[in-house]
Amino acid sequence: MAMAGAARGYRVICIVDPKLTDVIEAMLVALGAEIRFADQADETGSYLKHRLRIRDELLQSIPGAWCPGQYTNPKSIEAHATTGREIADALGGRLDYLVIPTGTGATVTGAGRAAKDAIPGLTVVAVDADHRSSTATCSPGSRRASDPVCVPTSSTTWTPPS
Repeated sequence: MAMAGAARGYRVICIVDPKLTDVIEAMLVALGAEIRFADQADETGSYLKHRLRIRDELLQSIPGAWCPGQYTNPKSIEAHATTGREIADALGGRLDYLVIPTGTGATVTGAGRAAKDAIPGLTVVAVDADHRSSTATCSPGSRRASDPVCVPTSSTTWTPPS
């Protein structure tokens, strides 16, 4: 988003948590993004609820503000299907495992489904790095055969409404 905003001349405000690395912060700032830190953890240790509160406050206080709605946009999964097809095409169908980090779940679901459709027998593994995912506690048995394999973590997180 910061790169797109820089290219189009838009004001971009990234709402991040204290786990953000210095390198990523420096990159966002170099691209012109403003950084707002959500530093209030909820009962699970996640900062997501605080990030969403800050987002809502900004949307109310900045005339013309817009948010891409990564947690509520039904097109998010579909948009990531292109990535899955590109991976399958680039590797000529020669892939046994595709490991994708989780977050909202859109990338692993969209890219995972498309790659599995293109490569029969492919195993897609969802990895929750550092318990950040809103899908970290998903149940592997509740998904379609074409969906990714979910690797649950010990974290219990809150899932935003969709």
